[in-house]
Amino acid sequence: MCALLSFIEDGHLSDLKEFLSQNIVDINCTNKRGDGALHIVVRLGDHEALKLLQDHGADVNLANSLGDTPAILAARHGDKESLCILIDAGADLSLANKEGETCLHTACNLGDAALLSFICSQPNINIDQQDLDGNSALHIACIHGHLDCSKSLIASGATLDLPNSVCATPLHLALSAKHSHVTMYLLHAGADCDVQDWDGDAPIHFAARQGLLAAMQTLCAFGSNVDVANKQGLTPLHLAALHGHIEVISKFLHSRCLCLAGCNTEVRNGDGIKAEITALKHGHNAIADLLNRLKNSVLREQFTNQLVPTSQPISRVNFKFLGHSGVGKTTLIESFQSGYFSNLFKRGKANLPVANSLLKGCTRSIYAVVINLQDTPAVQFQQASFWLSFLQARIRPSQSIGYCGRISNPLQIVVIATHPDAVRLPRDANGDYFTSGIEDLVLQLQQQFQTTFRIHSDPFVLDARAPGTNVMRCLRQQLAEMKQNVIHGIPKCTGFLEGTLCWLPNAVHQYEHFPVMDWDTFLHAVRSNVNPLAGEEHVKELCAQLQTMGEVHILHWQPQDVVVLSPQWLCEDIIGKLLSIEFITLARVTGCYTVEDFQAAFTECDASKLLVLLEQLQLCTHCENDGELEYEFPCYNMVEAIDGLWDSQDIRYGDCASYIGLRLKTPPGTTHLLHSVFPRIQVQLRLATKRYADPECDLYQWFRGSKLCAGILESMVTLENDVACGECIEIKVRGPEGTGMACFYFIEELLGIVQVVMSEICPSLHLERYALSQRQLRNHATPYCFSPTELATALLDCDLNVCLHNPWLEACESSSTADETLLSLIACDTPEVADVMVLWPTLPLRELSMGCRRALSALMDPSDPLGKDWCLLAVQLGLTDSVAHLDAAVHPSHPTQIPTLSQTSALLERWAATEDNEATLGKLARALISLGREDAVDMLLRLVPLYQLIDTEDEEKECTESGTKTVTSPTNGARTNLSR
Repeated sequence: MCALLSFIEDGHLSDLKEFLSQNIVDINCTNKRGDGALHIVVRLGDHEALKLLQDHGADVNLANSLGDTPAILAARHGDKESLCILIDAGADLSLANKEGETCLHTACNLGDAALLSFICSQPNINIDQQDLDGNSALHIACIHGHLDCSKSLIASGATLDLPNSVCATPLHLALSAKHSHVTMYLLHAGADCDVQDWDGDAPIHFAARQGLLAAMQTLCAFGSNVDVANKQGLTPLHLAALHGHIEVISKFLHSRCLCLAGCNTEVRNGDGIKAEITALKHGHNAIADLLNRLKNSVLREQFTNQLVPTSQPISRVNFKFLGHSGVGKTTLIESFQSGYFSNLFKRGKANLPVANSLLKGCTRSIYAVVINLQDTPAVQFQQASFWLSFLQARIRPSQSIGYCGRISNPLQIVVIATHPDAVRLPRDANGDYFTSGIEDLVLQLQQQFQTTFRIHSDPFVLDARAPGTNVMRCLRQQLAEMKQNVIHGIPKCTGFLEGTLCWLPNAVHQYEHFPVMDWDTFLHAVRSNVNPLAGEEHVKELCAQLQTMGEVHILHWQPQDVVVLSPQWLCEDIIGKLLSIEFITLARVTGCYTVEDFQAAFTECDASKLLVLLEQLQLCTHCENDGELEYEFPCYNMVEAIDGLWDSQDIRYGDCASYIGLRLKTPPGTTHLLHSVFPRIQVQLRLATKRYADPECDLYQWFRGSKLCAGILESMVTLENDVACGECIEIKVRGPEGTGMACFYFIEELLGIVQVVMSEICPSLHLERYALSQRQLRNHATPYCFSPTELATALLDCDLNVCLHNPWLEACESSSTADETLLSLIACDTPEVADVMVLWPTLPLRELSMGCRRALSALMDPSDPLGKDWCLLAVQLGLTDSVAHLDAAVHPSHPTQIPTLSQTSALLERWAATEDNEATLGKLARALISLGREDAVDMLLRLVPLYQLIDTEDEEKECTESGTKTVTSPTNGARTNLSR
């Protein structure tokens, strides 16, 4: 035996084969633990040796001292190949070890669903075979929470309600182990929700004991008996009261509308004690108060009925006005005397930072773009286009892409033109003003924003001071129709909503100086004043309805959300005043306030509470100045940039110093979208320096500019706005000779901070990245900007040594050449940086942003006269056979109707799924180039990410050795470096 084991463990197959051919040892002999040769090779995973032993007659069903056969060991190790060999040799999978476990049990213990499915597919398998504790394989899967294993067993015919030795079913065990996901699957698969175990506990007892609210909701919905008592005389209500699960109790008490039997709050346990007394005994006073309050069955019935949805939709929605100062928004709002309309932008452009926080994701509203007919048509279009671009940037992109790139739920927009009397417009027979110029404006806006907005075709030309005109009545009628589209999909009205609407004015009055509650306080207040049976999910649904109606505003913060009970107070009384011209004029030029100073400047409410709120809104951030707590407001900072911030005479940054810079611009056709965002970037820069807590980090900020120094590295982040480059964010970094790697990671860190702010405020606004000339940065001359199209085109061959022509260097007599390499422009002329870059042509298709996919769909979905659309693109990508299937998949039932989904998007998804690693951005670009679609190529080159960084341990070691600090990128979690 020793010799046989030695040959097996050495792994020399030829020696083992020769040894077995001599027939000098019993091939089925065992060691002291009863393991035979097959047991050992299975543990080693040596498949060739296993086949050899089996060919020489080894017993495949030999059990060791624990009763484990080689097949059981193979299943325990997840070795499917060994198991296949043993099965082919005649292994009996139904054999059990001394614990009664078979291969099924061991595979479930391991949680290997694929292996388990393979075992279940074998003939003569008893799916319900039980071990010594009476547990079947399904019991084991439920104990460990292996959902996929449970699905496989149930699909193979496992008995759902098979009891073990203590009469526990798989459902009991899943609940006992708090595996809610497995519990839900068992219930929906048909498991008995009232079966009791040895102690008389039904599944609902386990849910009550463990506080599993979701399981409790499902059990109640499936008709489980909520008043059943176990052998100790305890009902689920007693168990929930005993363990302090108030949410579960609430679910019990309103389960009457969900199932046939209601919960009796007066029921006593085996000792004659009510659940209320049980809760008091164990210190759960809130539960005791709840049960005491609900002794009245009539009152409890009313609370229960409040939570049942009616057939009525919510009564009102937000109507938001967008427009420049002086167009008539305030007068127009005052003319609406017969309805409820919420206006968050009464002060026009002065309230832009408000909109940054309060507009995010707000698609359940109607928007009016208001223009002044006294302005020229060019100004009217410019203003309307600005507000629609402003709104479009703040819409959270969805995964669903409609035909031509349309979003699934476009916002409702009406265009209102005011001051017709001032320009002496003619009237029609009904007394309404009319002009063809506004209709042309609406048509232009529809063409420009057709993928995002549903702009009403007929503009409303009206006198904002005349509420009783025919056009005003038509506007109200149109708004009523739009409201039906907005409220589609919103939960119906409930008595709970109506009760909350009655309570809210009292709550606002009670908290009139600061009508703000954290989530826990709001939850408690609603339960105390409106409905004690409301669960957290009910209150979340309620808040969504109230926010759509403009009654409250939810601010999603950490560690918990905050509910603003009066949006008007926040937007007008607080932020509207703080950002008004009058307040900014009197504000400190540095933008820094102590709590006492701010209280003196703004006396309307408690400064200590308000500053916390404003800091969460990221209008300010607290910091220490000479040991004193101050709040910095970048929006008030009017300090001029001092001389010498970027000193050209600094000897540390000479001719061989490292320089790198970039500019971030908004897409063509958009203007003035960055100046309202830049103060938030300055707030994030201050937060970054606080987060790193590095004594060598220093941040100095001024009006539209910040300088961050990290040791020997310097950076500048500024908002530029001139005729040459338009509005852009400029970032540049410099360091002494040999710091190219650190400079590169420093600018990546700063870029990440900007991207975080943009993703929070303007998630749909893509900033185009321009590279600044390194040579001109080093010479402190005005740098030439290389466009993203130039950079991406040069990178198409994945060569960073490609040179780009800088026309501004031609005029410089001292320049020997007017070319600059990609390595110098985007990698700080450092080859080590290139080693950690994955350039865009080799990036997988999944790295293409949703905005780029949407723009590509807008170009490629429409039929092209020459056939150069998505169909020919499919041919270029090798998916000719998929064209018919894709076309049928996105078309509605009638072939002449417009497709509902984007064919281009569906094509890209199919390509990525078919070829995966072969589907790259470079191949897509070359396919579009071959088609001759210059428009699509240009769009793709402007929007693709130029590169991504490889996160490696070698990179971390290299940066550590060069004296840099490794931190986590705020954008994608990759390691970046804030140099010391």
